[in-house]
Amino acid sequence: MVIEENECILLQHRTDEDNWCIPGGVMEIGETFEETVKRETFEETGLEVNGLELFGIYSGESCFVQ
Repeated sequence: MVIEENECILLQHRTDEDNWCIPGGVMEIGETFEETVKRETFEETGLEVNGLELFGIYSGESCFVQ
């Protein structure tokens, strides 16, 4: 998820890996892509998002999470 406003991108600091990244996560069974983006963004940042626009979907073995 890239959240851009006023030419700025929202990043979060991951304390488990001590790095900066965009908010993101794993889709739950039965969720739409939009529901996943909204839930993950809220869980990780406390922000509610709207006006979403799809720019890509990444999947396959390299993206598998258990």
